[in-house]
Amino acid sequence: MTIADFMTSPYDNLEFCAGYDAPIVKDPNYIKKYNEIKKPLKKINKYFEITRPNKECCVFIDLDGKAHPNTKEEHFNNTNINIQNILSSFTEDFSVMCSSAYAHRSIDRAGKEITTNKYSFRITFHEYTDNILKMAKYVEQEKLPYIRDLITSEIPVYYGKPDGQEYDFLDIDPSVYRGKGGEGVGKMRCPNAYKGAKHHNNPINPYEIHRPNEIVSGDFEDNLINYIKPTYTKLNLGDEYLEPVEKKKLRIVKRQTPTEEKTEEPNEPQNTI
Repeated sequence: MTIADFMTSPYDNLEFCAGYDAPIVKDPNYIKKYNEIKKPLKKINKYFEITRPNKECCVFIDLDGKAHPNTKEEHFNNTNINIQNILSSFTEDFSVMCSSAYAHRSIDRAGKEITTNKYSFRITFHEYTDNILKMAKYVEQEKLPYIRDLITSEIPVYYGKPDGQEYDFLDIDPSVYRGKGGEGVGKMRCPNAYKGAKHHNNPINPYEIHRPNEIVSGDFEDNLINYIKPTYTKLNLGDEYLEPVEKKKLRIVKRQTPTEEKTEEPNEPQNTI
């Protein structure tokens, strides 16, 4: 008998935590179930869905990018709206959230305020797999070409960040399918959620509350990763999808300063936008 045999509702598959710095591995008391927080979830909030391996979850894509600092606001907004319009016309296949922001202010690891013309989208497909660790290879092979072809007229799309390029593209972040140490445990922003604290040594980032995940298409449940509707398609992905993606696909753009590189908290899952 499995956990699924005791589940009475798709909501039972959901786990949340308040903020992506919540130490859910060290202290499970930070983990919340849907019924505990269902009211604040429908408003602007700071909750993240918890992803785990060997658990059914929808196929999803995190699409992020930066427009050049000299980009005019009108051009940025037009590109952002055009991408939303294209993606929101495929409601039978997937749902979309957006948290793009022009001249978005944030605070880096050194405590310095920076400004970014930030593109940010989350696509959640109406299909699911039994293990998030199988998702990276599947997304690279099947979803990258699909999404790239849809929006290539507006902006290039890559799997991982291309060498020598920093602006004016979107990249699919493969790390969201692995979590800390490739174990598949991670945190993804909920609908209506902002990032909250950005770093442990910088507990307050007052600007992130102005960049929540706004639903573009689909309903609230459609935009949850671990909510499986009866109409969704189950993917029978074999163990060959557990093979690691080639490292050359995970190239990192040259950083302007060493402080911009990512760090991770030991024993805690990968955090993401």
